[in-house]
Amino acid sequence: MRATAVFSLTLAFAGAFPAYSQPSFSENDLRTYLRKYVSRPVFDIDKNARYSFASVQLRPPSQPKSVLVYLKDNNFCGSGGCRLLILEPQGKSFREIGLVSISRPPVRVLAHATKGWKDIAVSVCGGGFTDCYEAALPFNGKGYASNPTAPPAHQIKRDAPGETVIREGEGKPLY
Repeated sequence: MRATAVFSLTLAFAGAFPAYSQPSFSENDLRTYLRKYVSRPVFDIDKNARYSFASVQLRPPSQPKSVLVYLKDNNFCGSGGCRLLILEPQGKSFREIGLVSISRPPVRVLAHATKGWKDIAVSVCGGGFTDCYEAALPFNGKGYASNPTAPPAHQIKRDAPGETVIREGEGKPLY
């Protein structure tokens, strides 16, 4: 009898307080956003552009997931790596919450958090760096560090706790 009462009470409150609804996005929505991003007037459209992405939990589980996008495009890559976008889904579009100007996979979400957001790690290699290393990109309250070679980004041990979410060699055609 007691279990039935608890179950009924739970159902009553569930209707009054709906569970958090995770915003969803389709990969097509992401591809559309990225095509607009790379077709800005200052860039030449690179029909060979590729992207890799991961939907990741950067904030506490009660908050929406974010999307990390590694964009390989002639406009956004140099000897030090390519661009990493940190996005937040908003309906069928996205809001940029971080832009890492140079990065290389693997891209990892670290166990350590700064200001409530998990740190992101990228490889630093090339572009004059002969000793490759992994750098942590902390969140400053508004966005992530934009350059893994300058503070507040900092070098970390390769075995720092975290999860690899984008690997070297992954990628899908943007067009």
